[in-house]
Amino acid sequence: MFDYNKYGESFNIVFARSLQTTLSDSLLGVLRKILNKEPQAAPHWEAGAEYFRARNAPINGVLKGTNANAEEIKGTEDVKFALFDEANTATEFALGEIVPTFARVARNKRIYIFNPSIKSTPIAQRLIRDIGEENLYKDCKVGKVVARWVNWDTNDFLSQDGRDFIAKEKKDISRSLFDNRYGGYFREVQEGVYYTNELADMYAAGRYQKLIVDYQAPYYATFDLGLNDLCTCWIFQVERDRVNILRYFAWAGTKFSDVLDDIAVKGFAKPVIVLPHDGDDQRGYSTLATPETDARRRGLQVIVVPRVKSKMHRIDAVRNVLPHCWFDNIYCDNGLAEIKQYAPKIVNGIPLDSPDHKHSDAADALGGIPYIYNRANVVSRLDFSGVIFN
Repeated sequence: MFDYNKYGESFNIVFARSLQTTLSDSLLGVLRKILNKEPQAAPHWEAGAEYFRARNAPINGVLKGTNANAEEIKGTEDVKFALFDEANTATEFALGEIVPTFARVARNKRIYIFNPSIKSTPIAQRLIRDIGEENLYKDCKVGKVVARWVNWDTNDFLSQDGRDFIAKEKKDISRSLFDNRYGGYFREVQEGVYYTNELADMYAAGRYQKLIVDYQAPYYATFDLGLNDLCTCWIFQVERDRVNILRYFAWAGTKFSDVLDDIAVKGFAKPVIVLPHDGDDQRGYSTLATPETDARRRGLQVIVVPRVKSKMHRIDAVRNVLPHCWFDNIYCDNGLAEIKQYAPKIVNGIPLDSPDHKHSDAADALGGIPYIYNRANVVSRLDFSGVIFN
């Protein structure tokens, strides 16, 4: 990009971001911080809150929220660089609208994927499928950021003192921390919490109110069994493309048979039991009984959710179903309080691609909802069971 500036070539840059919050941690925010630290760059480049441009050449970049501005992105001409920021949080709508634009750009230009996930996740596979792995920037491993012109070793405007300082840092700090700080790696998760944006939308849209149980329709109890900690449960019903989440329960050190008794006492005697893949696990049982057999002995229907490839697959699936969910504003408060703290594990100040076990019980129990929702409704190209895309 520096070379284009030197030769005065005209083009646009698309900074595409599905979630326009925490902009200081967006790629554009990272560029702005870098430019502010390098006085040599000031005569050549300027970065504002939502734009980036060269001072001496007609090169312009504007941050676009993919949901609100998909049409504008689709109509952007003369795009030479398309930078997909936080691709892992992109919605199905955003992908369907602007990925074709990215694919068009990729034919003779460069696509950078800024994705806090790994190559095997559904979003990454979708981008590889629709854009073509051969069209991605050759040094870009999907799931990591490789913006070479930003990197310290190819930064034309970095002073020798700056190079010396970074060389010293490379020796003094861990490899992962160095890559995150100086290698262009952007692994920030939405405000540090997985479901921040989806929950904010839920409150804004009024999908948090008193809900009525329809006892004439099936209702489900989805569990995180928590053999070594809490056993948690959400009671919900699916009504076409709407999910009513009615109750949240949690137990500590309680046998599953007693859990079922407690649910019955609280008004849910005949739920369809939705268990995680380890629902037939005998750990913690002195007999041949398991949570699955306990439920079946009571005549309850049991659905065991297949194992997903990773917890990030389950998180992606929940993200995609939450826009269809309504929460009871009295009985779900404790569960929502836990979900609001569900965040990635932090090591050496860097968010990893796996969740922290703290506050994970309520969030893990949500994993059965997208599986049931997908069985009842085929409303998206996403496979909510986490088996990648159809």
